[in-house]
Amino acid sequence: SSNSVRLVEVALEAGLIPVVCIGETLEERKTGDTEVVLAAWRQWGRDAWARLDGMFAVAIWDRSSRRLTLARDAIGIKPLYYAINGHTLAFGSELKAILALPGMTFDIDSDAVHGYFTFGHMRGPSTIYRQVRMLEPGATLELGAQGSAEHHRYWTARYTHDESRTDAGWIDAFRDTWLATIRDQ
Repeated sequence: SSNSVRLVEVALEAGLIPVVCIGETLEERKTGDTEVVLAAWRQWGRDAWARLDGMFAVAIWDRSSRRLTLARDAIGIKPLYYAINGHTLAFGSELKAILALPGMTFDIDSDAVHGYFTFGHMRGPSTIYRQVRMLEPGATLELGAQGSAEHHRYWTARYTHDESRTDAGWIDAFRDTWLATIRDQ
């Protein structure tokens, strides 16, 4: 039926990215994170990403609208690299998955290399290759069948200074948040 889904996990040589296909037959019922992400996306659409609490890098293909959505967790724990070369899109959780694809060329990005030696890490969305980008934490990339690409940021870190909280209060709040995070993993 048009409401049924098929979950597919595409294993790339260097990493695993869940891919969720909409509008196909459910071949094998699966439970777990992939199904939760799909249910959230189907219920809330673009708003789903801000509601998820955890680490993820996901691709969702919507067959009816012919749109692919790439999304990355808010903190950026799970990496998601992508390259668009003409009419070809490649994505994976590691650069080497994209580099292994035939027919794509990659040039060193000297500005990114300079940034690496200046800051001690690659500053996203740049990568060492000019043709490959890293999807930034808390962001999505939506790609249409006609080649349109839209970036959306669904989360930005915010800090609100609270002078009424004492140092001990801040320490307690941090400990409570830290322990809740560990418990929820």
